Amino acid sequence: AGIISRETNSQILEEAIFETNDQFGFVFEEEKSKQVGYWLIEVLERRSADGSEEARVRAMLISNEEDAVKVKTLLDQGEDFDELASQYSLIWEEDSEPDLGWLVPGDVSEEFDSFVFDEHTEINSVSDPVKDTEQTSRGGWWLFEIINVENKPVSDEDMETIAFQALNDWINEIEDDETNSINNYLDDDKKDFALSRIMQ
Repeated sequence: AGIISRETNSQILEEAIFETNDQFGFVFEEEKSKQVGYWLIEVLERRSADGSEEARVRAMLISNEEDAVKVKTLLDQGEDFDELASQYSLIWEEDSEPDLGWLVPGDVSEEFDSFVFDEHTEINSVSDPVKDTEQTSRGGWWLFEIINVENKPVSDEDMETIAFQALNDWINEIEDDETNSINNYLDDDKKDFALSRIMQ
């Protein structure tokens, strides 16, 4: 305890591991960032300008493949793109909605471009989910396996990690407490004295 959360940056995973009575487990963490997302893309127009290709696109970036497949099915059944984007997309902005405007290759990512600028991509046809490992999205499942459980002394290395984390937590707690104040009793003479001692 105290090490898993530091190594994985997840208190939720650590709690799940120590609370389970099973060998295998899983837990969902809504705010965890991961380096993958799934695009649903619709190319609205394509043109060539000044020797470069451009495409006007609307798109949703969805956190996981399961939701992306679900949204694609809803779109195929006639549901509204904008309404689904407001519910599922990680790039939704009320001002622009899911319309990303005119893009050129390299504006988003290789995976995105491979659909948008493919000559076989039909205009006004929504893609199947396009996996993109250049995007960051939130939410995901931790899967874990407990290999061994034993009681033993905490190693020196782990003890240092726990102590360092406790010190950081204590410092943050002091800084966040609005009732605390900092008084500086060092005037210029005392600072000069301290510097002179250091320089010797």
